[in-house]
Amino acid sequence: MKINKLKASILIILTSTVLIIAGIYINYINLDLYTIKQNGDIVAKDGSIYTFDCKLTSDFAGGDLKVEKMIGRIYGESFFGGRIYKLKGIDNKSSIALNKLMLQEVHTNQNKN
Repeated sequence: MKINKLKASILIILTSTVLIIAGIYINYINLDLYTIKQNGDIVAKDGSIYTFDCKLTSDFAGGDLKVEKMIGRIYGESFFGGRIYKLKGIDNKSSIALNKLMLQEVHTNQNKN
């Protein structure tokens, strides 16, 4: 009896772990793709070009700006690579944040519509 309960609990734990990992990966795959050009500019899939903004980056690194949610990933990078975030209180059409392992930058849209 104890063996059957043990097998059932192990099976439930493994199944729930696989489902959680699958959900996270599906969410990651469905993120928008952003491309980083040679000069450091970020190009969105809709053609918007974001360039480095020194003032907003210093505010972001100092903790004055916070991220709201993840909106994209970098083309060609692995699951553990860079992510693109929407900044709290700032529209993602005007500025985005780039987070990598040792890099935190804010980029501003140059195509003001």
